[in-house]
Amino acid sequence: FKWGKLIPRTQLVTTKIGTQALLSMSLCGALAWDESAEFFANNPDLLAGGSLLVPVVLWTGLIVNALATFLQVGGMQAIGPTRAQTIFASQPLMSAILSFIFLGETIGIQGAAGGSAFLFALYLAITSPKDEEATVIDGEVCIV
Repeated sequence: FKWGKLIPRTQLVTTKIGTQALLSMSLCGALAWDESAEFFANNPDLLAGGSLLVPVVLWTGLIVNALATFLQVGGMQAIGPTRAQTIFASQPLMSAILSFIFLGETIGIQGAAGGSAFLFALYLAITSPKDEEATVIDGEVCIV
C-alpha cells in the first residue's frame, strides 16, 4: 500500500474513476455500439427530461463509484489497508443483520456461526498492531 500513503486521495480516486470510465466506454463501444445506438434510436424518451435514465446514471457514477471510492481510499489511508478491508468485507454480515431487523429474514445456525467467526476476525484485525508507516528517504519508500 506504499502508493496509497504517498499519493493524495483525490489523485488516486480521479485516476481510478477516469480509467474505469474510459475502459467501460471503450468496451461498450467495441462490443455493443450497434445495439446501443439502435436502443436509443428506438427509445428517444429515455434521454428526455421525464426519464429516470440520466438521474440513475448520475447516481451510479457520482455516488456509487466516485464518493464510495473516495471514502474507501480515505479509510485505507487513515487506518491501513488490512483493517480497512476487514471492515469493508463486513458488508454481507451487515446486510444480513439489516435484513433480519427490517425485513424479518431469519438467520440460521450456519449464518450465526459465520457471523460470529467474522466478528471474531474483525476483533483480531482491530486489536492488531497498526500498519507500519511509509517514509520516503532519498526517493525510495521505506517502512519505518
